[in-house]
Amino acid sequence: QGPSSTQDCPGWFSRLWEEQLDWMDEGLSHSDADWQVVVTHYPPEWGTATWASMSAKHGIDLIITGHVHSQGVHYLEPGNAMGPTAYIVSGGGGGITSGLPPHPEGEDDAYGFMDLTLSREEIKIEAISHAGIRRSVTCVRQRPRSGMPPPGVTARSLCDAPEEEQHV
Repeated sequence: QGPSSTQDCPGWFSRLWEEQLDWMDEGLSHSDADWQVVVTHYPPEWGTATWASMSAKHGIDLIITGHVHSQGVHYLEPGNAMGPTAYIVSGGGGGITSGLPPHPEGEDDAYGFMDLTLSREEIKIEAISHAGIRRSVTCVRQRPRSGMPPPGVTARSLCDAPEEEQHV
């Protein structure tokens, strides 16, 4: 059952958001997965304090989002309030609503996709443009949960693989 009226709509969505936060908090509290990955529509610029708190508490490693019609990978750069939680915006399928005009040769982040390679110790994120150009490569390490020590790292980084081992 959705909102009963247009006046009820903001309150209905607010209640839904709170219910879903409780559901996610409960699920992450009981998770014993190696990686904590959350997929949601809005990037964490919406509700930053909530996402930062949830990420620290549960060791969320990666948030996969859309909504913004351009591509982006955010990890350890200055100003990322989520750090060390990474988040990606893979909203490059925006059609005529894309936030950026696409470059004919694909030298842009207007359209494209993200290719993720997971190992026990890292998630390698490759941002690929609509022309197949690798725009960025980022390797994400696990974020420890609240009160837990950081996981050990024993293998070579996926980002250190020779170019011939990388693919597009």
